[in-house]
Amino acid sequence: MLNNQKKNSVEKKPGESDMLSVARTIMANERTFLSFLRTSLCFFAAGVGLIKFLDHRALEALGWAFIGSAVVVLFVGIRRYIHARKVLRHFTPDEWNVAVKKLDL
Repeated sequence: MLNNQKKNSVEKKPGESDMLSVARTIMANERTFLSFLRTSLCFFAAGVGLIKFLDHRALEALGWAFIGSAVVVLFVGIRRYIHARKVLRHFTPDEWNVAVKKLDL
C-alpha cells in the first residue's frame, strides 16, 4: 500500500512550491492593480455621465468630484502596484514570509 501511494504522489523539486507561491503573489498584485484601474474607470464614467447628461449644478459638482476621485484612485493603485513589485523583487523564495510582512500596507 505504501509503494502505491508513493507512485501516485507527484514528487516536487526543492523550492518548487516556493516558486509557485511567488507566482501567485505576483499575479495577486496584478489583479489588485487591475481592480484599482477598473474602479477608477467606473468613477470617471460616472462623473462624465453626471456632467454631460444631467442639467443640475449640484449633480455637475458631484460629477467633477467623481472625476477627481477617479484620478486619486488611479494614482493610489499605481503607487501600491509599484511598491509591491519593488518589495517582491528583492526577496528570494526562502525570504517570502518577510516579504509578505513588509507588504502589509
